[in-house]
Amino acid sequence: MRRQIALFDWDNTLSRGFTLLRWIDFLEERKYEIDKSQAAQIRLQYRSYQGGDIAYEDFAQTVVEAYVLAMTGCDAHALDTLGREFAEGDRGAIKPFARPLIDVLTARGVEIFVVSGAPSEPLRAHARWLGITHVRGLELARLNGRLIGHLLGGNTALATTKEAIAKALVAEGAEVLFAMGDSEADLPLYAHANLAVQVRGSELLPVGEIARSAYGFIGVALGWADEVDRGE
Repeated sequence: MRRQIALFDWDNTLSRGFTLLRWIDFLEERKYEIDKSQAAQIRLQYRSYQGGDIAYEDFAQTVVEAYVLAMTGCDAHALDTLGREFAEGDRGAIKPFARPLIDVLTARGVEIFVVSGAPSEPLRAHARWLGITHVRGLELARLNGRLIGHLLGGNTALATTKEAIAKALVAEGAEVLFAMGDSEADLPLYAHANLAVQVRGSELLPVGEIARSAYGFIGVALGWADEVDRGE
């Protein structure tokens, strides 16, 4: 049987807001050893993006560059522990539909991939709680127990990186049953999916004409019960 997968973005898709910003705030509140000037740069770039002063791709590039500089030299084991603590306190940011949707997909043998520009330490902790099997987030290389200034797997906030990940999975023989995102950077995830949904605020919008009639079990999980066929 062909391997079936689902591709998800994280920020503003399965979770509200910008995880990296909350993570930086959390680390500073814990008086952790991050570079404060780079943390300030992350906040500045976020405000510029929210104000419409910079495009998403520029924002994703500059923020991730600042994040790498902020985290270089940090204790990797301590960050893993803090990531779990952060995720426990951050569960309220996870959207209500996330767990039912993931549960219905995994019950049918679909492997879940999250491809996101969120930091890997808190993202992995959230993924374990939700039952997500694969995470592709911002992952800094480690050397002698410390983070070094190199991203493993590239900048996962960028559309080009998401496209490369999706293409590689398809080339390995996977069928992308479902994809979900919220921005232009997620278009490469939709492009490979049989069924795609875009999150726009509180709305869940099908991408393409077939979405509401295909895979009724997903529609039910998304609250489309009155608009989809409950059969298979």
